[in-house]
Amino acid sequence: MGLVADLQVEPLTTSGTADRPAISPDGNYVVYVENGGGQQSLRVRQVATGSNVEIVPGEPGVGLMGATVTPDGAFVNYVRRVGQQQSPELWQIPFLGGSPHRLLPGIGGRVSFSPDGNQMARSRIRSRPDGAGRGVQRRQQRACRGSTADAGAVLGRRTG
Repeated sequence: MGLVADLQVEPLTTSGTADRPAISPDGNYVVYVENGGGQQSLRVRQVATGSNVEIVPGEPGVGLMGATVTPDGAFVNYVRRVGQQQSPELWQIPFLGGSPHRLLPGIGGRVSFSPDGNQMARSRIRSRPDGAGRGVQRRQQRACRGSTADAGAVLGRRTG
């Protein structure tokens, strides 16, 4: 592994409205939140070709707080929040779109997984007046659909 100085930085989007990226384990795709028209959608972009696909369409009043690609590349886990009062929830959708389903309530941000996919780390939110409801949790996975060592943002491609 080289240093960050060994990376060649290359813009992947030019809209100015892409946010909260996550890279696929093979480095061929980036999942990101697209902010447009007062709504947030989730998109997958193929790095080599620049092609992108909307996998979660925007909905009024629904915020998307980030995504994580599973290590097998089959799914995208993302954090979804309806309005300001509801606690964020973890959802999952097949990598190229399909029917999403809810996995967990009370998520404080995107999740990450151990390299073997057997453990998941997440921050949790519990509504308490004293603010003592935040924390980091580890959860053992049974029949985990996937995992990732989440890169969080695309810095560029290694040149050396």
